[in-house]
Amino acid sequence: MDLSTSRSTPTNASSESLLASTPQAFTTGLAFSRAEVIAWCHNPDREIISNDNVNPEVVKLGHLAIKHGRIMPMEGMNQREAYRLLNPSIIRVPQVFDSFQSDGEGYLIMEYISAPANTQFMDDACISALRKALNHLHTFRGSVPGPVAGGPSKGLLWNESQVPTFQTKEDLQQYMNDRLVDQSDCLQLQDVDLVFSHLDIAPRNFRLLDNGAVCLFDWESSGYYPRFFELCALRLNNGDNGGDSLFSFLLERELRRQSPLASHEQRYFELVLRVVWNGIRFPL
Repeated sequence: MDLSTSRSTPTNASSESLLASTPQAFTTGLAFSRAEVIAWCHNPDREIISNDNVNPEVVKLGHLAIKHGRIMPMEGMNQREAYRLLNPSIIRVPQVFDSFQSDGEGYLIMEYISAPANTQFMDDACISALRKALNHLHTFRGSVPGPVAGGPSKGLLWNESQVPTFQTKEDLQQYMNDRLVDQSDCLQLQDVDLVFSHLDIAPRNFRLLDNGAVCLFDWESSGYYPRFFELCALRLNNGDNGGDSLFSFLLERELRRQSPLASHEQRYFELVLRVVWNGIRFPL
């Protein structure tokens, strides 16, 4: 969720009238009308806090941020689990109040966290805070690969036309190995831990707060995966027309400096990247 730009500001009359019509809804964040949320998301006077012409879009209403568009239910589940597990002095996760689907569109209603835009996201303090945050995230382990409540894996590492669902580490291992053109080496994941991973760390998806914590958004791609998957996702992040590449390089280097990959992990890291590139060139 990108909070860096706002391209539309609602008139006071429009936003205040909707707030006034549901006094218990948008003041507590715990009870509200889904119909009114849907109407606000499509109101021409809505306050848009995501970038221009993106789907999903994020709008602000009072102290709520509402993400709507192409959203899968697992994103809200992933974010709820992150909110429950993580130490907010290290990683701040917006609390999810509701998540639902309507007419083919997803809605994720969460608290709005005010934070300054990232202007120095490649400086040492920011990279160090992100390294600390990811190390904390990776202390939580699971037994089944994929989103925290199950379902298809999404994000940079997967072919969007064939999103896979895994029940076991063996399923994940077979998925990867089946996509290696050169079968002389392959992944062996039986003894590899699955750690809580974000898999979409980019400047648009975090803010550095005044207390040094990192506020992380956009948990769609997250779930339990081998630790080196986080590095693979960073290596593949060339977003913002390639502008994210240097940021990703600096963060990957910092993570490797503090927690080097074992030799077999490095080999698997290279194999996963090969699988991703094979999927682009030779889709099954």
